[in-house]
Amino acid sequence: MSKWNNSFFHLNVELFNELLPNREHLQLQDYQVDRDQHVITIFVCSTQSSNPCPLCEQRAKQVHSRYRLILADLAWADYRIGIEITVRKFFCRNSRCERRIFTERLPDVMEPWARRTQRLAEQLYEIALGLGGAAGTKLSKKIHCGVSRNTLLRLLFRQPLPAYEVPKTLGVDDFAFCKRLSYGTILVDLDARKPIALLKGRDASLLAEWLRQQPGVEVLSRDRSPVYKSGMSQGAPNAIQVADRFHLIHNLAEVLEQVFRSHNSDLRHITSTHTDHQNREELERSRNQGESIETVEPLSTVLERLDVPMKTYYQRRRALHHVVWQLFEQGWSTEAIARYTEMSIRTVQRDLNKPKHVEHQHRADYGQNLASPYRDYILQRCTLGHRCVGLLAELQAQGYKGSDRTLRRYLKW
Repeated sequence: MSKWNNSFFHLNVELFNELLPNREHLQLQDYQVDRDQHVITIFVCSTQSSNPCPLCEQRAKQVHSRYRLILADLAWADYRIGIEITVRKFFCRNSRCERRIFTERLPDVMEPWARRTQRLAEQLYEIALGLGGAAGTKLSKKIHCGVSRNTLLRLLFRQPLPAYEVPKTLGVDDFAFCKRLSYGTILVDLDARKPIALLKGRDASLLAEWLRQQPGVEVLSRDRSPVYKSGMSQGAPNAIQVADRFHLIHNLAEVLEQVFRSHNSDLRHITSTHTDHQNREELERSRNQGESIETVEPLSTVLERLDVPMKTYYQRRRALHHVVWQLFEQGWSTEAIARYTEMSIRTVQRDLNKPKHVEHQHRADYGQNLASPYRDYILQRCTLGHRCVGLLAELQAQGYKGSDRTLRRYLKW
């Protein structure tokens, strides 16, 4: 090997040593680069002189055997990394220990029986925690350490729950594991604004038991459920119970909706008066600008002068379309027309895009029913005074394909 190649080799060895998971317990032996598959394989061995037994923790030095283990590691640029470690098995010389042979542990490199390094597992855990299974799988493939969504979820479920302090202000509410089937209770630290516990069920006894085990809660926020009220009173009788803001606003909205619905006619009168006032202001402003605009009449008067029957919604829409175009030709703005006709600006714009009113088009089968072809037979049965018992079976024998509900709906017509 030339002097230049020798120095380049030592430079690569030094670089790989710096990137190893643990330089203290691992020694680089060789490396291999596969440019076609974009894979770098690093060959290392353990340098630990002894290792504690996982059961009795007595350190062992006598080696039983060696074997190779391949671990996946963090990717380097576009290259996937595989670390092939030569690990040893030791004899445990403690006569009282149940374990006779054990594999050496490398806690800073990997967990027992793992197939990936500890730092790669931590990165995949953060991906699973932030994105979940499906989205996390897509990201893992982008960073050249692709795993399945089930693997990400297993890594997530293996982690212990984070420790938390008992909050001073606790929010209690229910949520659905499966809507209409299974529900639970969520407990939220309102000071930190993060959930701290999930209870399987909405029973007062579950909440009371949790509060007894976690003393120190001073304020409990809940909805108006009597079940949670009972659980809080049993588990934390000295805590202050308050109604949460969401349910207060929700209940207020329901009450206001009932009040406004009971005064619907008065609100319509106020809206009409306000619209007339705005129309007069629009008229005065237009006159001051020198525009020629006819005197504003009430909408009902205009519709009566058109001599159009207003028995149906479609007849009223046809008349309003005519009024919109009359006001537009007089120079009214779109906003003023919308206020005058009590329609939305978008509806006025749609009318102005169509010089002629387009009549509502029914479907080709409007008014038809699967039982319509058998109308004569049904009328014959009814005029004879027979009850409709057995009518469905008789029609099905004649080729009727509809259901009993469809037939009943047709008979009501």
